Parts: sequence; structure tokens; C-alpha cells
Amino acid sequence: KLKRDDATASISTRRVSVREKLLLTEVAELEANSPWTCKVHFPDPNKLRCFQLIVTPDEVYL
Repeated sequence: KLKRDDATASISTRRVSVREKLLLTEVAELEANSPWTCKVHFPDPNKLRCFQLIVTPDEVYL
């Protein structure tokens, strides 16, 4: 019985929901279409909902 529970647990952790697939495509779209002044950084690649957006100015005023 323990082996069976472990097997179902590993299958459920490998299963990717439709929401996660949509999030992956939107992240790829964001990275591809963002201007060069914007960078997206994911501290933990497994948590796509937690990210940092770094925006730098394109001109420097002196």
C-alpha cells in the first residue's frame, strides 16, 4: 500500500495543469516581446508566479 501511495503522489506532482501551461506560454511571450530596457528575472524557476521585473531607463539625463 505504501508503494502505491508513493506512486500516486509522484504522478500528481508531475501532472501539469492547464493554468501552468498557459503561464509558461505567457512567460515566454513576455520574455520575447519585452523591450531591451526590461528584464524578467525568476529567482526560483519552479515558481513562475514569483518574478522580478527590472526596468532601466533608455536615456540618462546629466
